[in-house]
Amino acid sequence: VYNENPGGVELTFTIAGQDYKTEILATGSALVTMATGIPVDANARIEIKGLDTLVARLRQLSGELEDPQIQGAIMGAIMGTGMIQGFGQMEADGTLVFDITMAEDGSPLVNGIPLPIPM
Repeated sequence: VYNENPGGVELTFTIAGQDYKTEILATGSALVTMATGIPVDANARIEIKGLDTLVARLRQLSGELEDPQIQGAIMGAIMGTGMIQGFGQMEADGTLVFDITMAEDGSPLVNGIPLPIPM
């Protein structure tokens, strides 16, 4: 689901199966300099519910499938979610939250922590 309004953008994704459900809500806005196209102010909030059930299902699948390429892709996805979880803040209800803002130098901050971006 994609909603656009004058204050920003909202995206909602749901990944679901018989025994798992993961919901992702992303909202944000950006102020861009028209001359350069470069954001001068930006923020976003990403909320993920049920990521643990998705990871558990991926682990289960990796043991059930015999194709080494698919197993490798699944393990890569599991490792990727582990890195994602490291940047998030867990709320009391189990929702993983990422508040993303822009530092004065234009670099992103995730929950107040600078995100290193290789140049």
